Amino acid sequence: MPNFYSTLRRFALTALLSGGGLLAAQAQNLSQPVSGATTVAGTYTDLGTAGTVISTASFDDANSAAQDIGFPFSFNGTIFTQFVFNTNGLIRMGSAAPSTAALHIDGTGVDPVQSLVAADVNFIMPFNVD
Repeated sequence: MPNFYSTLRRFALTALLSGGGLLAAQAQNLSQPVSGATTVAGTYTDLGTAGTVISTASFDDANSAAQDIGFPFSFNGTIFTQFVFNTNGLIRMGSAAPSTAALHIDGTGVDPVQSLVAADVNFIMPFNVD
């Protein structure tokens, strides 16, 4: 009988370690596809005090006030002079915020976002992750 319990313990330990290894590997998944990534040579230049901090009410699910771009910016057939920053990784062109601060749009295409909600168009979404 002692041999049976020893074998059972070994089997349970093996199963536990195998299962733990699978869960740890799953947590390593990237939320952004790597297939379209490219490496570009360049030099990082810190803006120091020359940059402008964009304030939001919180670090998650929040929109900024409309920010001036500083020049006319053509996007999706329209000229914009302002944008609204969202903490979920998207920028909405124009002075109006998206329909909700908790907005997250699933998709992998590069086409413009199609929406029946007027506030949910004209997005630039480089890091649309919640």
